[in-house]
Amino acid sequence: MWTRISSSCRSCSPRAINSSHRRKQGLIREPHPRTAILDARSVEEYLGKEVPGLPWSGHIPSAIHVAWNGFLNKDATVKDLSVIKEMLVAKGIRSEPEVICYRTGGVRSAWLYFIKLVEYPKISNYPGSWWEWSRDFACPVEKDLHALRKILGFDPASKPA
Repeated sequence: MWTRISSSCRSCSPRAINSSHRRKQGLIREPHPRTAILDARSVEEYLGKEVPGLPWSGHIPSAIHVAWNGFLNKDATVKDLSVIKEMLVAKGIRSEPEVICYRTGGVRSAWLYFIKLVEYPKISNYPGSWWEWSRDFACPVEKDLHALRKILGFDPASKPA
C-alpha cells in the first residue's frame, strides 16, 4: 500500500553542482602557486611504495610530506605547538592562502588540522585523498624510487662490500 505524501512533482534533471569537494579537486589538480598540499602518509608511501588495493603509488605532484603522527610525542601526547610550527617552517611550509592535507582515505590526515593552531588559518582535508587520486589515471603522480630503495635498504651503494 502506497501513501501519497505530496501532489507536487519536481524536476529530477541532473545538473552540475559546485561543491567544496569539486573545488578542492580543482585546487589539487591545478594548484595555486601559493597553495600547500601536505601528504600525511608514511614516507615510504610518499616515495612510491606499493600499497595493496591501490592502482598507483607515489604522491600528488608538489605535495610536501608531513607524517600524520609527526605531531605526536613518543607517549602519544601532542607536541608543543611551537615545536609543530618549527617542523612546518623547516619543511618550507608557510602560512599559505590555503593548506590542503591528504592521506590514503582522508581520515588520519585530519591530524594535520593541528596546524590551524599554529597560525595557518585556512586548512582543509582532501576527503577523497589518495584512494580517489590513484584511481583517476588522468591525475599525475610523482615518486622517488631511488630514495625509497635507500630507505628500505635495497640500495646497493649503501651496502658494505
